[in-house]
Amino acid sequence: MFLISCRYSWRHQLREFKSEYRVVALDLRGYGETDAPVHRENYKLDCLITDIKDILDSLGYSKCVLIGHDWGGMIAWLIAICYPEMVMKLIVINFPHPNVFTEYILRHPAQLFKSSYYYFFQIPWFPEFMFSINDFKRTTHEEMRDYECQVREFDISRRGSPWR
Repeated sequence: MFLISCRYSWRHQLREFKSEYRVVALDLRGYGETDAPVHRENYKLDCLITDIKDILDSLGYSKCVLIGHDWGGMIAWLIAICYPEMVMKLIVINFPHPNVFTEYILRHPAQLFKSSYYYFFQIPWFPEFMFSINDFKRTTHEEMRDYECQVREFDISRRGSPWR
């Protein structure tokens, strides 16, 4: 079983799933203790998808149950599309199928606004600038869940701010 997103966010599920599965929770590039390549091209979807495939191969598995949440869910969809032979079961939390997502945004422009945080982080240097305004301290947002704050605090405490 592969869990994609930020491994800290899977800590409770790891305890539950490990009794019946071999479970691997992954940090995506730049999260936790992973390498954080400097160049943006290292974060293209092709690279992120290949990372997961290569890790699965290196562990000696040809198939897995793949679970992804949020951005990890989008990557899980793309892995299942690009490498269907590697995915026995796919569970995606909080991200629709990429084709459905694209079609929905085209018909419902308000969804583009609701999903704007995905695009915000794709703009070169702008996210870093925005976070630097508050000296890279955590900002509060009423929609941010407690565990998301914990994940970010854990990540920053392990490596320092990813935006510096």
